[in-house]
Amino acid sequence: FVRDTQVSVFDLPTGKLRAVLNHEQEIRGIRASPERNILATLAGGAVYVWNYSTGQLLSQLTDAGYVRDIRFSVDGRYLFTGSHDHTAVLWLWKTEDLRDEACKRLSYNLTAAEWSRYVGNTSYRKTCPNLAADTKN
Repeated sequence: FVRDTQVSVFDLPTGKLRAVLNHEQEIRGIRASPERNILATLAGGAVYVWNYSTGQLLSQLTDAGYVRDIRFSVDGRYLFTGSHDHTAVLWLWKTEDLRDEACKRLSYNLTAAEWSRYVGNTSYRKTCPNLAADTKN
């Protein structure tokens, strides 16, 4: 059930409320993924991907231009967006897929300084299993 800035997800057999997905702006679209319990919402031109069973926000596309329509690929791995400027973009949206693609292109793991700059105060760890960890301080 969609109402202004909120999606309420109900369990059909029981009628019990499962999750409430809150947005800051009015919801303009919603698409279910072929993957179980995943849906994308469109609000304020940005895309949000949710686990609607738990209410957890899994991913956001906030700098994708002013998106007007969203669709999942048949396997649920990609999101297609269509923007007001007539551009269409294919996105990987899962964190693990984005990490795997980045690791294919990198020749080293982030240094401790880069980790601190981009990741923040989280303890340093190796992000690409196939690459050596930074040994410098």
